[in-house]
Amino acid sequence: MASARESLRVFSQKDHPRLFADACMNLGSAYLAVAEAMDRKSNCKQAISAYDAALQVYSLEHFPERYAAVKNNLAVAFLCLSEAEDSAENRRHAIQACRDALQVRRPEVQPQAYAASMNNLGNAYLAMAEEEESSENSRLALEAYKNALQIYSRSEFPRQHATIQNNLGNTYLMLSQSEDRIENCMRAIRVAEDALKIFSLKDSPEDWAEALGTLWLAYLTIAEIEYRAENCQLALEACSKRLRAYTADTRPLQYASCQLDLAITCSMLADSESSIESKASYCQDAVVAAGESLRFYSAREHPLDYAEAQMLLWTAYSALAEVKDKKENCCKAIDACARALSIYEKINPAEHADALKNLGYSFITLSEVEDRATNCRKAISAYSSAQKYYTLDKAPLEHAEILRDLAYAYVALAEVEDKEECCKVAMKAYKKAFRIYSAAYRDMEARGESRAAETRELAEKCHRSLESCKVILKAKRRGKKISASK
Repeated sequence: MASARESLRVFSQKDHPRLFADACMNLGSAYLAVAEAMDRKSNCKQAISAYDAALQVYSLEHFPERYAAVKNNLAVAFLCLSEAEDSAENRRHAIQACRDALQVRRPEVQPQAYAASMNNLGNAYLAMAEEEESSENSRLALEAYKNALQIYSRSEFPRQHATIQNNLGNTYLMLSQSEDRIENCMRAIRVAEDALKIFSLKDSPEDWAEALGTLWLAYLTIAEIEYRAENCQLALEACSKRLRAYTADTRPLQYASCQLDLAITCSMLADSESSIESKASYCQDAVVAAGESLRFYSAREHPLDYAEAQMLLWTAYSALAEVKDKKENCCKAIDACARALSIYEKINPAEHADALKNLGYSFITLSEVEDRATNCRKAISAYSSAQKYYTLDKAPLEHAEILRDLAYAYVALAEVEDKEECCKVAMKAYKKAFRIYSAAYRDMEARGESRAAETRELAEKCHRSLESCKVILKAKRRGKKISASK
């Protein structure tokens, strides 16, 4: 950076335009390198200013190749800046800069430069897919990456070929969120395995770990749909192997992130286990992994990661409470959830509402072994607070789910408090939830949505629970009449 600044003091745009432009390019690249390590926003903006200054000399008309090189670098700078501010706008700027570069960079004339810009274009579209029109932008990213692969063959450019395969893997995973989930995850697995034929832990640890991360997420996503235990085991293998690339001393944050992935996987494996011993073992592994991540994620410096780790502890302790030491593990789950709530309350209302629902569940579970009335009341309070975010207008299905949870809490409370009054409140909640699910089911069925059958089943469950409450209430009233006649 110092040499580039010194050059700019010597070479002016007026007297030495090309030397001035080269110095601006070098300065921009220096700022961009620094931005990866510190003060991303400020250094990216400085890089963009330097590249813009270079373009005052390197115009498309007079210096097309240098113009294209600057535009390519501008695309990288805008993508880098998009991670700090105005993500959608800066990603659009990156896409346009790549397209400007590709006006000059043609595969038949500058094949490697063309492939590099196509790769950057793919990166920009993939980043844009996180903001809007996910499917369309993912497909545009795929097209750009595949264009780059026409140049980056495995035999001539193995590293670049493998890098594109990693990028394709990320794109297929993004596309799987909106369409053809299993098929796109399988495609992600294939390209990640292709990348792993070239990248090794010894020679390319970061790229190797990225490919394994793709395998982990792809297998875990498929596990949510089919062959849960088998795919979770494959995800566990990928995640465990990936940890070899990161150590607590050299890459602490990457190591901590991988521990979170491990905790997620172990919790899913616990959920798929029928054996009490295996379930408990996976839960304990999840607790260890989440706890390990908390060595590096503090509430102050990494609040969202800290909160995620706490919620993973909640998941593990809640599952553990199903098979051993219910009271102790429920209390640990409640403590973890409360720590997450203290973070989400300030910065993420949706996660805060979800955590409140989880807290309600834990209080209901705890009420089965101690102080039923107090813990049911705490559950009701948590569910009611969650309902303030998940309103009927904003999120009808989530609102209905909370109504079911509230109704169940009142039914549990009815065992120790005013049975008639609690059953009435529960019936009212079940009735509201039934109406919401029934209306949603009819709408989904009319649109041919696959979720229609599941929503109908939820409506029927509410109806059955409603009828059960009526039976309880009738029995209670009958008992009153018998007592009065005596």
